[in-house]
Amino acid sequence: MVRRITCPQCGQDTSVADPKAALVCATCDHPMTKWLRFNVLLDQWYEAKKWRKDIVRPDAMYVLEMLWTANGMGKQIYEATSPKDTPYSIFVYTVTRAIARGIDEGWVEIIEPAYPLANDPVYRLKFTDPDRLPDEISKLYPDVNMDEEIVAPAGALAGAE
Repeated sequence: MVRRITCPQCGQDTSVADPKAALVCATCDHPMTKWLRFNVLLDQWYEAKKWRKDIVRPDAMYVLEMLWTANGMGKQIYEATSPKDTPYSIFVYTVTRAIARGIDEGWVEIIEPAYPLANDPVYRLKFTDPDRLPDEISKLYPDVNMDEEIVAPAGALAGAE
C-alpha cells in the first residue's frame, strides 16, 4: 500500500510504499526515520479530524507508552526490576524513550494497521530482539538485577507481540 506523508523539513509530500524501508524525502533529501514517520502519520491522522472537539492530538511518545505498558506490563516490569529511588512515572518515561530509539535501531517494530489513517487505527509493538529491552533497562538503571525472571500471565503480551 502506497501512502503519502509530508516531510517535516520541507513540507512536500513523499510516497511511502514499504514502511520498513529507509526513506529520504525526494525534495530535500531529509532522512525520514521510522520514528519520525510514526510521528508524521499520527499528525496526519489528527489533521483530518481536528475540527472535532472530542479528538485530542495524539502524542507519539504517549501512544508508544500506552503500547508497551498495556495489560499491566509496565507495572510488572517496574515491580520486577525495582529500580532504586525511581518512581514509576520516571521509569516509564525513560524506558519509553529507549523503546523509541529502538524503533530506529531496529530492535522494536511498530506494526501499523493496513490503513493507518482510519478512525480507530490499532498499532502494535514487536520486539524483534527480546534481550535488548532488558539490556537497555540495565543501562538506564545499573543497580537493577536483570537476571531475575519476570513472570507474565499468559496472553499479557498478546497485544505487544
